[in-house]
Amino acid sequence: MGAVNIIDRTMFYRRLVAVTVLCFIIIFALFCGFLIGRKTKHCARVESPPTSTATTNQTRSWCVAKPGTSPNMLQQNADYACNYVNCSIIEQGGVCFYVEDKLVFASVVMNLYYKSEGSNSWNCNFAGTGMITLTDPSLDRCVYA
Repeated sequence: MGAVNIIDRTMFYRRLVAVTVLCFIIIFALFCGFLIGRKTKHCARVESPPTSTATTNQTRSWCVAKPGTSPNMLQQNADYACNYVNCSIIEQGGVCFYVEDKLVFASVVMNLYYKSEGSNSWNCNFAGTGMITLTDPSLDRCVYA
């Protein structure tokens, strides 16, 4: 009779541990919002990166001046963009100060404007003198924002 009593107690404790662990898992899942679909500041979920090409292209695109654009029009583009963005990067002493290359000069601020306005295609029009590229132009000359 003593052996049966020990087996019953062992089964009881095993079940108690199993129920306790299960309760802990449920409480943790509720706390983290996994069961009710909410996020809390205590538990971070790992989200998959966006796979949409539209989102990817928006973040990995640049606005540059079209080659062949007249120097006068490039200056107009730069003046327009500098009304909306900080152009200290292209001023004397700035990282992208290129007096001799108006195309780079204008492209830098056109891209700053394009990024600040949301990287939409219409923010790179500049009266038909801007174009969007998916190749990073900073690899050639200057660091674009």
